[in-house]
Amino acid sequence: MNNIDIIINILQWLSLEDLKVVQYTNKHFHCVLQDEHFWYRKMHLDYNSQLKVFWSSLSWKQKYFNFTKICNLCQEYKSQ
Repeated sequence: MNNIDIIINILQWLSLEDLKVVQYTNKHFHCVLQDEHFWYRKMHLDYNSQLKVFWSSLSWKQKYFNFTKICNLCQEYKSQ
């Protein structure tokens, strides 16, 4: 296991609030937190069981509208 793998394994267990802070403390942390693969792993670690239930119980129309809401919230967050 290399250093980046160790960093990823530690960071994936932190809360979103902690990740927001830690990204400014170290350039390696910042790089890891810019990587899509990290967020893919984090999403599945934190929400995998909920996602399966949530997405499977919705119609495509509901999925579309919910995804749109999420995207809008992300845009609002980015503009802050």
